Amino acid sequence: MSKLKKILLMCTAYVLVAVIAIGGTFAYLTSKDSDVNVMTMGNVNIEQHEYERVVNADGTYATANIDNRTSYVLKDFSQDKPLLPIVGNPSLPGDNPEYAGYDSTTVRMSQVDSYGGVEVFAGKNAQDKIVTVENKGTTDAFVRTFVAIECGDTNGALVKTGARAAETHDGSQPWLKTDLGVFEFDNNRYVVVEFLYLGAKLGDGSWRHANGVLPAGETTYPSLCQVYIDSTATNEDCDAIDGNDNGQLDIIVLSQAIQAAGFEDDETTTVKYPAEIALDTGFGIPEETNAETGAPLCAEWLGEEYEAFSVDTWDGTTDTSWYNDTDATFALTSAEQLAGFGKLVDDGNTFEGKTIKLDRNVDLYVLGNDGEPVSFNPIGYGYNTVFKGTFDGNYHTISNLYQNGWALGYDYSTEGGGLFASVVDATIKNLTIDGAEIVMECIDMGTVVGYSYGKCTYENISITNSSISNYNRYTGGVVGEVNGIQTFKNVDIDSSCSVNTLWGSFDTAVGGIVGGKWGDATLTFEDCDVACQIDSYNDITATPARQWYAYRRAGMLIGNSEETISDNGISIASASYLTAKNCTVTYSDWANYTYCEFNNMSTSWPHCRVQAGSSSAYTNARYGVANDLNGNKVVNDNHVHATGEDHNLPITFDQLFGGDVGVYGGKTHDGVKVVYNNK
Repeated sequence: MSKLKKILLMCTAYVLVAVIAIGGTFAYLTSKDSDVNVMTMGNVNIEQHEYERVVNADGTYATANIDNRTSYVLKDFSQDKPLLPIVGNPSLPGDNPEYAGYDSTTVRMSQVDSYGGVEVFAGKNAQDKIVTVENKGTTDAFVRTFVAIECGDTNGALVKTGARAAETHDGSQPWLKTDLGVFEFDNNRYVVVEFLYLGAKLGDGSWRHANGVLPAGETTYPSLCQVYIDSTATNEDCDAIDGNDNGQLDIIVLSQAIQAAGFEDDETTTVKYPAEIALDTGFGIPEETNAETGAPLCAEWLGEEYEAFSVDTWDGTTDTSWYNDTDATFALTSAEQLAGFGKLVDDGNTFEGKTIKLDRNVDLYVLGNDGEPVSFNPIGYGYNTVFKGTFDGNYHTISNLYQNGWALGYDYSTEGGGLFASVVDATIKNLTIDGAEIVMECIDMGTVVGYSYGKCTYENISITNSSISNYNRYTGGVVGEVNGIQTFKNVDIDSSCSVNTLWGSFDTAVGGIVGGKWGDATLTFEDCDVACQIDSYNDITATPARQWYAYRRAGMLIGNSEETISDNGISIASASYLTAKNCTVTYSDWANYTYCEFNNMSTSWPHCRVQAGSSSAYTNARYGVANDLNGNKVVNDNHVHATGEDHNLPITFDQLFGGDVGVYGGKTHDGVKVVYNNK
């Protein structure tokens, strides 16, 4: 999803009466860090950032002591948090029992420098959304930020921007907040707020960023800090707010900057501040209309940003016309260009030292002449044809990634599956993959990458509504096989996803994040949430006495850890090469699986006999066909689990790491919180 649009997954259907929540459904707050939703003039380069406070395991906010002052610890803004009506009311008198004021301990946030007076709502259910603007250029600048909040059929009063730091400018408050009103664009209605940066007066009487001048290399104080739903909101109100009926509360955040040179003014109490004069001169007055279109300027600016969120549907072709040999950064604006990027890598262009940015949501679902979905060719091939650059999804979404190894004509063990087949020393970040369906045989594969070697980083990756299935190779929710130094930060694979083995597999390694490692590897998982279903048919045997063997090479974090520890003579999968910080693994209602058992299968090695596709290397007698008692084939040539089971075996799955033959799964690891939602 675009970095230009801040999406808050819609709202709530909670009505709060005293402390009782009545009726309704859950909804979520979603937003994206943003460094491209900016407009600049002059020799100016700005970047917009978004943060939230780090939450401890006990639900409190993490703090640090910096220069003898309390500081909240921040991290990049993350998605999918409940957005419910607030409990309490910051506008009521302090002696009112429903009053919930502001958190006066919010005196400093370490990533944004020190400042006083930034007070967030102290009640419950307000969500952090801390926006700053960094001057990345070499020229001093004036800055303003616009926030457009979807209001649908309402007047916009029920969704509020919290925190008192930006309400008024009186010297101690760094931003001047102005409610511009309700505007219509994108066939919807939004209430638009302007934050004009004016700097702040410090305790000793001096000014930081006086007159709103943001010096080169420095960052503003936060403007938007929180978003919350008014405590009086009802189910009907929330439905009315969702004007486009997409089940989301849409919020767009746009920052503008102009060089300060030429607009100097020592006065800070004039009718118009120097920053306002400069920005209005350069971009126009936000409320005024465009004489040619008749639309308010701010609606045009924000509407253009919204346009980046429209979805481009793939037509099955490739477009490489956007590429040249001189540029270091390329922006992809269509699904065809994304496919063309893959073709360029397939042809041997590694893009080493270059950045590919996805500037639009793309939908890869297209039907071929045979009526079947067209497989999107992985970017690169395998071991030797690799991507070595940076792929920045700009918080856009790639939808309906479909790959079928047989349709692609893949050979065994030579290629990789996923959005990327293979990467080396690469960075992939700021990307959502939704609705992926990948099925292959004997191919290392992950939803994002098949092979990941060297020094690679995966950051701000979200995977939803996806299913990947494999036979006898490494398979990961994010990456199939890793080697080298691998960092995973703010990676989320939710419970709508599954990582599966095809029936009859005996060597598939399936992991929620990583399928398995090859050789030496150093892994770091930070702020990762894994709740996907691990559905493994590994070595379902003909004898119940060996059913414990079923979950080898399967783990919510790593499928095949390739490392064990001994506990009273029992080998248990471990991962000393993994450093985890603030990670959560959630086992949901799917934690107990049911597996099939066939009475007529051989009890000698191998215990599961099944034909393995069409490769001659896998059709010898050792890998026979599983038949039921009547001699009927119960698994087809592509390992699809069919009818014909004799009886079922329920087996509990709750392990972070899987091991090989005779190794029990590892269930705990430092830095990983385990949650059982079904218990």
